[in-house]
Formats: sequence, C-alpha cells, structure tokens
Amino acid sequence: MKMINFIFIICLLALHSVTSQECTAAISLASLQCDGTPPSHGSGPQPGLPGKRGASGAKGEKGEQFGDEGTVTMIINKLKVLEESWKVQKDKVEVLEEYKKTAESQIANMTELLAGITKMRSCRDIYTTLKITRNGTYKIQPSDDVDPFYVDCQFIGNKVITSVGHDAEDEIEVASKCGGRLCYNKNINYQATFVQMRSLVELIGDCRQFVKYRCIGSGFLRDDWGGYVAGWFNWNRKMRNYWGGSGGHEGYCACGLRGDCADPEWHCNCDKNDIVDREDFGYLTQADDLPVHTLFFGDVDGDDEAGYHTLGPLECMG
Repeated sequence: MKMINFIFIICLLALHSVTSQECTAAISLASLQCDGTPPSHGSGPQPGLPGKRGASGAKGEKGEQFGDEGTVTMIINKLKVLEESWKVQKDKVEVLEEYKKTAESQIANMTELLAGITKMRSCRDIYTTLKITRNGTYKIQPSDDVDPFYVDCQFIGNKVITSVGHDAEDEIEVASKCGGRLCYNKNINYQATFVQMRSLVELIGDCRQFVKYRCIGSGFLRDDWGGYVAGWFNWNRKMRNYWGGSGGHEGYCACGLRGDCADPEWHCNCDKNDIVDREDFGYLTQADDLPVHTLFFGDVDGDDEAGYHTLGPLECMG
C-alpha cells in the first residue's frame, strides 16, 4: 500500500508531464508487488506493460515500455528539471530587484542634479519641469531665503501634493493621566524646519493638515471648566481652539458646523463627555496657522477615561 501511495503522489505532482496511462501502469505493477499475487495470464509468456500510442499505431499497440522503477525515475528527473528552472527564474527576479534599486538610485541622483541646476520650488515644478510622475521623495526650495529640504511628492493625474511628514502620524494615546485643562502636550517633530515649511505654505497657499481626537469620557473643546479642555499651537506657538473641519471657528468641530454632534448643547462629539468611544476629525485648512506645532489635551484622569490623537502630514496642493 505504501508503494501505491508513493507512486500516486508522484504522478499527481508531475501530472502535467506524465500520461494517466503511465501512472495506471505503475500503480498496477506496484499493486502486484505489494500483495504478492502474480497476474493470471495462463502458462504462456507474460506480456509487458501496455505501451504508449506509437507514431502511427493504434491505441494499445506495444510501444515504449515503462516499469515501476523506470516511471518513478522519469518523474523524479522531470521534477529536478522543474526545480532547476525555478532556481533560474528566482535568480532572474533577484537581478531585476537589484536593477530596480539601481534605477531608483540613479533617478534620485539625476533629480538632485537637475534640482541643483533648476530650482524646484515644489512638487509641481518637479512634475512640470522634470516631467517626473513617479511618487517619491524629492528635494525642493520654495524660497531663496531657506535651504533646500526633502518632501514627499504624490502625482495623481494632474493633481500634485507636496507633503512634509513628522514623528506623530500614527494614533497616539494621551498617556498622562491628568485631569486638568491642557495638562497633556505633544510636540511635533517634522522632517523640515518650521521656517522651511512656512515658505512652502506661503508659496502654495492651498494647504491642509488632518487631525483627529478619539475620546472615552474625555472633554474636548467645551469651555465650561474655566476655558477649553484641549487645543493646539500653530506654527508660531499661538494657541488655537478650533478643530479639523470647523472652518476655523473657535470651540467648534466639524459636527458643530453640520449641527449633528452627539450632544446638541456642544459643538464637538467628544464634549458629550460620556464613557462611549467617540471621535472628532477633519482637515485644518487655515493656511496662516499651519503647520501644527504642539497638541494639548486633558480630562483623562478617570479609570474609564482615555484619549487618542492623530495628526497627518502637512499637505500642500501643488
């Protein structure tokens, strides 16, 4: 039985290159050898295995003979050929990966060279002047008053986005278990200086930054505690108390403008201040305030209270 299972599996593995007739013949012989019962063909000479169809013969005529060992050996040899072919293809893939890395490095170097000859003010210049449409990191210089710096460029059809990332783009828990207003703060470390980013904002104008606060029993922009519970510093370290999607209205979140906040008495979902997972989010679009310098939150001292903030990169549409 073990011999039958072995040959059956081998036949399946090489099904694309071995005929069903060959597999049947091999299994038939293996069956005879396993149970020890010889085939009943009378007293005359024993025929060999049925052969393949000849070049011009009819099915069943004697052709090339295959014994059990010969069939297994042939299949194993074919598997070896397939394995060698796979190794060759694998090597080709590795070569292509190395070629891709080299090409990307050469593109970056050429871009650096061209940017040094022709000043790239934003990703829009890289698109229009260098005819580059591949998303990636490039060096720009929005103003002669700042040193060149790296930005991320996204090319989506005719739309170009110049963005500057930072170290707090993932959701971060308000770790300090503090209960007062503005008792927690998170400074944002960007990949460029504030002077460089301001030169980009002033050049393009149409810029934005995504913000989100997810809360559980944490007050937000309600001002009945002697002032706002949360807020943020603009690029010039001036306190702001409006949130994404509010159009710059102090004490408002996006739901406040729409009129669909969790509690109609307040202008943000989180200001309902109940032990329910709620959130307020949207884009800050007031160019005079961008980018965000520091985030402030509070009211997270209770056992069931928590807050989580998310801040996206500075994005300018050009």
